[in-house]
Amino acid sequence: MNYKTSNPRPNKLERYIKDNKSGEEVRNYDGVDYNLGIVTLPIDYPFYNLQNARTREDCRQLCVDKGLEKHTFTKKNYTSKSAQDFYHEIIYDHAQREKEAYEETFEHGFQRDPILLSHDGIIANGNTRMSYWREHQTFSEIKCLVFKEGIKFREILKLVNKDDSGKDITQKYLWYQRALQAKEWLEEDKNKNNGELNAAQYKQLAEDCQYDGKADLLKKIEVYDLAIEFLENDNFVPKTFKELRDTGAGSQYGKQSFETLQKLKSANENNLSPEQINHLKNISFHLIETNAKGHDMSAHSAIENIWSTPSLKKIKEKYPDSDSDPLLDDESEDERPPYQPPSSTEMDKVVDDAIRKNKIEKQKGEKKRLSRNIKKISEDIDVWIKDLLPANQDIKAATKSFESLETSVKNLKKELKKYKT
Repeated sequence: MNYKTSNPRPNKLERYIKDNKSGEEVRNYDGVDYNLGIVTLPIDYPFYNLQNARTREDCRQLCVDKGLEKHTFTKKNYTSKSAQDFYHEIIYDHAQREKEAYEETFEHGFQRDPILLSHDGIIANGNTRMSYWREHQTFSEIKCLVFKEGIKFREILKLVNKDDSGKDITQKYLWYQRALQAKEWLEEDKNKNNGELNAAQYKQLAEDCQYDGKADLLKKIEVYDLAIEFLENDNFVPKTFKELRDTGAGSQYGKQSFETLQKLKSANENNLSPEQINHLKNISFHLIETNAKGHDMSAHSAIENIWSTPSLKKIKEKYPDSDSDPLLDDESEDERPPYQPPSSTEMDKVVDDAIRKNKIEKQKGEKKRLSRNIKKISEDIDVWIKDLLPANQDIKAATKSFESLETSVKNLKKELKKYKT
């Protein structure tokens, strides 16, 4: 890294912003007009937003890798030079990976869009652009729009997240980035409300995070927690991956696998012991990793299979709880053998079963390909009848095409008769 941060003291920056405003610009967010102050700042002045949703997982992982304090990338620590320097590395890495998509925004010799700041100089939108310009010394000064004092930073982030002003302003978050932001905002709100939220507060939080209510919010957070547990879990075959962005776990397929696991886990928490749940989670994690390594299997289907009724029966027999086994009462709890993670033999069998099942499903699908295609043509014709007739169509040409279709159908029926048993 060439660039090292050199932000001024917060009170000096805030005073500089107030003293150098050249006017105001009205921006509409979520149907409300906001008067934002126009100011030109030295490029070193604004602070990175350490709680940028797109990089929260990167920050968490860097704390793990470098042994940093958990509070390193928090709002309270935003003035720390070391935190700002670490964050520059993180956000510039994003800029490099996105350079092609944002080349026009990064490399042109003019600043197309202003940087959005809170009243005290924290970047609400434009962290990625700023890191590129700083690293490459593109500008010495940058144009900014500043929200007025009194608007909380989280409120600003919510407004900016909902804004749809082009890819250089609003960038799509990956599923786990949004979930982590929701998790942190939930913890923040609980701390302010003695540990719990009421229905209205949950509704507002879900709306701020763009989730469909409390249940959806908590589900997405639990899915994220399972993904992190997957990365940190040592109770199965050693993993190749350690970060969500480096593994299929962070992809759409990974999201589906963790959502499937969360759904099945939640549905069975009342009829399985914690030990039984843990065992099934470990097997599910192994299936997700195995699929991420490119094995010809569906982790989603395999996870459904190991949580099926026949499989649960076997798990209950192998790991009986005190309610299901009269020989295991409270007094004998300490005499139970310690939990043993799934053996490599058990894991291999589960994977082999998943690969075999996936092969069978593919064969079934291939056998039905012709029937699916015929059915689709039939459905298309029904749509044509409904939507295209008469609708100023060339009936003569359509009749000729239909005669050709009839001939093709007759030939297909003739061929199919050859294979009838």
